[in-house]
Amino acid sequence: MQNEELMQARAGIEMSLEKYSDLYDFAPVGYFTLTDEGIIREVNLTGTALLVEDRSRLINRRFGLFLSDETRPAFFAFLKKVCEGNTKEKCEVALTRNKDNPRYIHLEGRAWGADNSMDRLCLMAVLDITNQKQTEEALKSSETRYRRLFETAQDGILILDADTGQISDVNLFLVEMLGYSHEDFLGKKLWEIVAFKDIEASKAIFLELQRKGYVRYEDLPLETKNGHPIDVEFVSNVYLVNHHKVIQCNIRDITERKRLGEALQRAHNELERRVEERTVELRTALSEINTLKERLRPRIFTSVTRAK
Repeated sequence: MQNEELMQARAGIEMSLEKYSDLYDFAPVGYFTLTDEGIIREVNLTGTALLVEDRSRLINRRFGLFLSDETRPAFFAFLKKVCEGNTKEKCEVALTRNKDNPRYIHLEGRAWGADNSMDRLCLMAVLDITNQKQTEEALKSSETRYRRLFETAQDGILILDADTGQISDVNLFLVEMLGYSHEDFLGKKLWEIVAFKDIEASKAIFLELQRKGYVRYEDLPLETKNGHPIDVEFVSNVYLVNHHKVIQCNIRDITERKRLGEALQRAHNELERRVEERTVELRTALSEINTLKERLRPRIFTSVTRAK
């Protein structure tokens, strides 16, 4: 009976060990056991896939050899903190297997073994974060392009919180157009900016934006900091940024365009006036000619008759 119990216990242990081995090897995260010098003692199958090497070829090799030159120092600093401390440490490094298309990994490690022991090990979990890093880089690149366009745009741009109307950003062109500093705009509501001197109209614009999500005014009067009036085209729309509604206001100075338009209209009106005057003069002259012609007709007829 005792042997049977021992055999059952042994079978249970072996089954548990097999389950543990499967969980260890087929976990979605790479698991490594390293010495304080970074030598690999144990690794699961996911870890071998990350390093693209067979397990037998990884044991007793240095983990740092698989890292890029730029990130290897960060790894050794991470390993030193793990082995000398008692807290979980984190680190991000790049693998060297493809320089043209680098793979990035996130490391989390903690020490195993007695404090100050020469045999202290680092138990390390490794997660492939390449897709996350690529997304972050793409987002950073997109933000850089947006910021470049934002700062070099030849229109004034205001960014507002769609719920409160508070200004969160303003570009250089609008700062120079209106003569206010960047700080004069930030944190204020649209109708609190002196340039938008018609408070009720500014509030009405904001309410219309909240309701419709888009407004356009082709001729809106503003005032610069030194009191100089300007005319602007004002186009605004609402969009989502990180699930939060913001308002972008594009403000274009049309003062010169409006002045030229008014000058052209005046010139056109003057031309029409002169054409009208000349038309009246021509009509008057033609009427006089016709009158003279009628007066001369009998005399011409009499002279022709006598000549015959």
